Amino acid sequence: MTGNSDYIVVIRSSNERTEALCQKIVQKEAEGHSVVTIHEKPFKKALEKGFRIAIDAETKWLITVDADMLILPGAFKVLREQAEIMPDHYLQLQGRILDKISGKIRKAGPRIYRVALLEEALELSRNYTDSIRPEALIVGSMGNKGHHSRYINFVTCLHDYEQYYRDLYRKTFVHARKHEEFVSAIIQCSVKNLKTDPDFRVVLKALWDGLMFEDEISIDTRLFTDKADKALAELQMDEKSLIPASFDYRAFLRDTLPEEMSSVHAKEIDFHDQPVPEVPFFKRVQRTVRRKGLMNGIISGIGSFLIFAGNRLK
Repeated sequence: MTGNSDYIVVIRSSNERTEALCQKIVQKEAEGHSVVTIHEKPFKKALEKGFRIAIDAETKWLITVDADMLILPGAFKVLREQAEIMPDHYLQLQGRILDKISGKIRKAGPRIYRVALLEEALELSRNYTDSIRPEALIVGSMGNKGHHSRYINFVTCLHDYEQYYRDLYRKTFVHARKHEEFVSAIIQCSVKNLKTDPDFRVVLKALWDGLMFEDEISIDTRLFTDKADKALAELQMDEKSLIPASFDYRAFLRDTLPEEMSSVHAKEIDFHDQPVPEVPFFKRVQRTVRRKGLMNGIISGIGSFLIFAGNRLK
């Protein structure tokens, strides 16, 4: 590991089809900072190893990237700038993704962690058994201990584009239970793209199988090999080949990014914190005025005061 010491990037891979492409993009985006790829399973073990790598490297920040994420230009710069203005007791910051399976822009993607707090997070993780959402569990537990998280409205990456069919099957299967709120969006996105993109044949099959599955499930990739192979056989589909070395990522972005993405990146970066920190009423009004302007800020402040007063009267 060589280069700058301000932050380190850990790519967590399960041998995704986009691993090499992800590495190439991250190396460029990291601008000389150290990049390490790990292949630990299950995901909980990868999470803990990534934390340990950053602690041992003695950097200020750790950026975690999964190999199914294709980072958008400028994402690391925004993550670091926004992390630097967080309060010192905050654990991590995360943006949003453009998700292929659901077609939604949603909270997820690379996280930037404050390394000084990772020893405590690592100890918490070791005390938990594996779960369907191990990282969210740790982030939430640290939040309950006073180490908040910040979420910004900036889209940092494309997620689940150009993946193997078997990985799309596994993820959609898990989404049927892990993200039940996205089931409707997945169906709509699949129907819309089914005739032009064979990925969504696999997505629909996996969604049905996941909804009908009654046992407990895990995100461990090793548990889905037989299920995915059986599904592809039923669909009479062969697995994809490797992404060619000549893959043109810039052209891919031009062809893939929807028009509304330009507005998502152009607008002022906003954030929300979890758990919601206690902020004095008048300081909240000041923030709202700065964000929305004087008139809209005052109107919003009056509304907030009436809600606050009503709750106190109750």
